[in-house]
Parts: sequence; C-alpha cells; structure tokens
Amino acid sequence: MHAQGGKKIMHSCLQIGSSRIFVQDEMPDMPGLKHRGASFYLYVANIDAQHKHAVAAGLTEVFPPTGMFWGDRTSVLTCPFGNRWTLATHIRNPSEAGMAEAMKEWAAKGKAH
Repeated sequence: MHAQGGKKIMHSCLQIGSSRIFVQDEMPDMPGLKHRGASFYLYVANIDAQHKHAVAAGLTEVFPPTGMFWGDRTSVLTCPFGNRWTLATHIRNPSEAGMAEAMKEWAAKGKAH
C-alpha cells in the first residue's frame, strides 16, 4: 500500500513460512511517528490483555487499543530502549474500496499509529 501521493510505501508484508514481516518507508513527517529506534508490529491473540500487561511491565502507552480501518485493533507502546511496539489483533477483513475510503477519512483527521 502506498502512502498518499504514491511516493512512499506505507505498508508492505513479506511472508516467510507462517511468519509475516511488515516494512514501510521512513515517514518523519507523519503525525505520531516521530521517535528513535525500531518499530515492531506484533500480532497477539488478545490486544487488550497484552496492552495492559505491557504497560504493567513498564512500556509507555502512545495509543490505547483502537479499531483501525484496515481491520486490526491496535495499540502502540514505547519501550525503555526507545523502540515502538504496535500490538494488534485482526478483527475483520474490509473490502478494498471500503479500506480506501476509510484511509482518506483517517488521513484527513491527521491521526497516525
């Protein structure tokens, strides 16, 4: 998936066996993404329980668990080493057209995570 304007990759998935690795271009101007360190997107069985556990273990909440337009419920945390952790549970499979429209609405609100 390209970012608006089509010059950067917002979302790309590589699958090796049953493991998925998500990568994207650096986007220093995107709201909410200014941080040092690596970014990880980790699928978990229960986003709410894992988010709560991560906060109790010392990670700092950036975004609470939230339903996202691409069908995942996600939260974002930062660990003491400066790495950003997005935890996700897949909830639904939106249509391509529905996702494109929802992405426009999301971008217009200036939210990111």
